[in-house]
Amino acid sequence: MWDKPNWRLYLLLPVLHFLAIEISFYCGKTAENEVIIWLPNALLLTALLHFNGQRAWLFAGLTFVTNVIGNLPTAPLSQAILLSSVNLFEVSATFLLMRYVRASARLAEIQDFIKFVVAGPLVCCFLSGILGGLVIDAYHPDSAYFTVMRVWWFDDGLGMLIFTPLLLRSLQGGEERIQWRYSDALILLFTFGLTILMFLDLKLDGEHVPLTPTLLIPPMLGLAVRFGVRITALGVALISLAVSRMVAIGIKPFGEMTFHQSIIHTQEFILTFSIICMGAAILRQQLKSNERTLESKVLARTDDLSNSLKQLKQTQADLVQSEKLASLGSLVAGVAHELNTPIGNAVTCVSVLAHRVDAMKELLATNEMRRSALDDFFNESKQITVLIEKSVRRAVELIENFKQIAVDRTSESQRQFQLLKLVTDIAYIWRLNHKTNIWDIEIQIAPEIECDGLPGALGQIINNLIQNAALHAFDAPLHDGRKGVLTIRAFEKQDMIELLFHDNGKGMSADTCARIFDPFFTTRFGQGGSGLGLSICRNIAVGIFGGSLSVTSEENVGTTFTLRFTKKWIGSTNANVYQDLV
Repeated sequence: MWDKPNWRLYLLLPVLHFLAIEISFYCGKTAENEVIIWLPNALLLTALLHFNGQRAWLFAGLTFVTNVIGNLPTAPLSQAILLSSVNLFEVSATFLLMRYVRASARLAEIQDFIKFVVAGPLVCCFLSGILGGLVIDAYHPDSAYFTVMRVWWFDDGLGMLIFTPLLLRSLQGGEERIQWRYSDALILLFTFGLTILMFLDLKLDGEHVPLTPTLLIPPMLGLAVRFGVRITALGVALISLAVSRMVAIGIKPFGEMTFHQSIIHTQEFILTFSIICMGAAILRQQLKSNERTLESKVLARTDDLSNSLKQLKQTQADLVQSEKLASLGSLVAGVAHELNTPIGNAVTCVSVLAHRVDAMKELLATNEMRRSALDDFFNESKQITVLIEKSVRRAVELIENFKQIAVDRTSESQRQFQLLKLVTDIAYIWRLNHKTNIWDIEIQIAPEIECDGLPGALGQIINNLIQNAALHAFDAPLHDGRKGVLTIRAFEKQDMIELLFHDNGKGMSADTCARIFDPFFTTRFGQGGSGLGLSICRNIAVGIFGGSLSVTSEENVGTTFTLRFTKKWIGSTNANVYQDLV
């Protein structure tokens, strides 16, 4: 029935509207025929806001008729029609003004509540007070116009302010469930008991000592903070009607004063009371909603960051693997190119030797064999076998060097090895792949220095540092014409080894030195540099060797990388750690 206008609502609305008129007269009508709170306009405004103006003409017509009927006992027909017209203008103007300022009908945010208060109770109720005062003054010339106008303004404004949020929240629902506590029950009992004492209007020692309704503000604020807008609005409405009833039956809760002063104080109290409590409830609900929204945004953002981190790690792993495969592929290509010469020489020699053997068979078959021919054959065969042996030995040497380096890079197996041989093999393969280099590698390592660990991990650092020199230190001829040299030195200090890579290249700035080990940092982005090589070297040096890798550099002078580690730096389980780090 509350989703859209229908015939049951058309029958129910006039009944509720007439009932609201009777409640207003019962709770707030004084002996002087003045009303403290006028409720019916809030009912019509709720219907217009809830259904967004649908069937507005029908709602207006139904409530107009019941408004006229409700005023007939205290006013002539013509005055009842005029008064009902003023009420209809008040509600219609409030609805249009709220739509103009785009105030939400849910009144779920404090901004919407402020817009509603300004549009309805302040502006439109003030205008209807001016018109209503003129109507009453026309029929009762002896009435005080400004007093009537002010009472009209306040009774309509208070009824709209108190009951519109209550009715809207009751129709819309959607408030969170709150668990009741013992403290909540105590607050309710205190509020109820204090209200009963106000109705009793007790006199102590023969003097009137009123219990002012202002005492009800603290407990209602406590309920407003604990519960939602609906319960707060209900409590505000009941207390406001109770205070209005007290004044209407002659109780003076605000102390001894004239009748009109008592009405003014009552309306001012209800205005202050309702705005404070309703504002606190709406603000509390908005903060809760913002908190839930923020939590959901934080969770969503955390999920996004987690997914981005996973993608970044995967990308980094793919890049590292790609770099390892590219390095190994370049190594294979260089070695294959070098093997072409000795193997090609060997194949040529074998072909020549086979041809000479066939020729000797033919001479032998035709009995044309001579001693000189046999001597020539032996001499040539000797020379050919020497060439074949040299070529094969050269191929074997290349294959052995390549085999050891390839195995170290792929298996990550632990073994003892000579540091000089590992560095020499890597430098040798590097020279094969870069014969046109304008710089050279010098190795100054004692042959007795031995290590126990993963030669593949150390080899990767050595290879990356040599490649770093090629890409950055010697990417162009030096400005002073010097020949570029990368010197690799090793110093043995008890159980520690210090391996230095010093180049006399163009060097680096202090800013570049500070960031050189950061992942994906490179000064040659898009020109062959991935920004991962030195980061991987630092990870291996710290995570696998338990050592360190540092750098010092000066522009146009050179750069020195210092790798420190123990002779035996790895156990059998750290091979998997090496796989994870790289």
